[in-house]
Amino acid sequence: METIMKTYSKRVMILIVLIFGFQGIEAQGDQCLWDTIKNELIAGSDDVVKHFEDNMENAYDAWRILYKADQSANRLDVDNLKEVSEYAKRSEKGSNDIITEIEISGGYTSWRTIALGADTNKKLYLEARLINEKYYEEDWTDELFVSKMHDFVKDSHLSDAIKSEILKINEVRSLSNIVLRGGEDIFVLGSSSNSSIIEYLQTLIVNRAASKIVDDKSFKAALSEVEKVMKLPSVTATEITSGSGGLGRIFTGNYEGNSAIFKFDSATDYDVVEEMELVLKGLEPYGGAKLYGRVRVQDDNGVWREAVAMEKIEGKDLFSLNSSMSRNEPLSIQVTDVHLKAIDDIEKKLTDNGDFLHETNLGDFMLTNDPDRPIVMLDMFVSKESRPSRGLLDTRNEHVRNTISKLVENSKQ
Repeated sequence: METIMKTYSKRVMILIVLIFGFQGIEAQGDQCLWDTIKNELIAGSDDVVKHFEDNMENAYDAWRILYKADQSANRLDVDNLKEVSEYAKRSEKGSNDIITEIEISGGYTSWRTIALGADTNKKLYLEARLINEKYYEEDWTDELFVSKMHDFVKDSHLSDAIKSEILKINEVRSLSNIVLRGGEDIFVLGSSSNSSIIEYLQTLIVNRAASKIVDDKSFKAALSEVEKVMKLPSVTATEITSGSGGLGRIFTGNYEGNSAIFKFDSATDYDVVEEMELVLKGLEPYGGAKLYGRVRVQDDNGVWREAVAMEKIEGKDLFSLNSSMSRNEPLSIQVTDVHLKAIDDIEKKLTDNGDFLHETNLGDFMLTNDPDRPIVMLDMFVSKESRPSRGLLDTRNEHVRNTISKLVENSKQ
């Protein structure tokens, strides 16, 4: 009992000393903060009290940082307090800067992984975000922001070529769009030893600053794809997108000596190229266009896009032919019984295999003059049929065969 009383008395005396010490440190007074730290220290372990006793100012500053930045952090963990104190000393940053860092990192655990981890690129991105936060919080002038960001870039490990490109930018929005919106990828790619990647990154930076790459989402997507697309064979291509259909972009060019079509999607948030490959592979048993592989095609804004390369089919799509017939215009291709037999053969093969075509748009049936491939199908999913076949129906719920039959009759007139 006597030992317990001595320990209790000692801790009370230490707390009194610490509290009076804190009052000198935090002269402005924050009743909620004071109540919290008193209660926590009274309930805390002897190790925590000893740490505060031996490192009063540093321990308090670290505790206050955690208290202000992340209420879920364990601010009475001696290791946490030591780590924050050591980081403050090593980085020579003030408490408020560290608080902001923790907040923009999404909490102490995330900040600890970044600021105390080994990933230099994550740390640089955190530094860039801190500069941006201070621009707003401390009401910096645009000139000060640009100066601070330029100094930061100069001190970073970015290649000289990338530094030079960024240092040409003297406007807040453009700098933010590139250094901040680019995320960690700017620092990863910007320190690459691959000269092709550096040259391409320069193009992306210039075009983003000039608003040729129009938004952050497109810029981020381009950066995230750099290392993948630069490994793909490049092709020279001309866009022939008609504007009809979905969001697809269609280009034409040459692939390994063959006339080819290259397709990618305007969307940047899912792998549409993989989807296109699945479509082509599914249609190949039914005489669909051949899949050549994946390539990269450069868009007008300088962004290299991953695309699927496929066989170019010379012919006319069924939708266009039907539209010409409706306007009493001459057909650009003669539709014959060969085409009618071809659609019958396709329907029979689908039924025999238990397969079903989804999204049967007339525009995805190409009619050709090739007697071996009178009809070539495009852009339709093949899956197993789950109900009795009703034949190939278009989006109007009409049989595709009926449209071809009408064209055959029209051609005979």
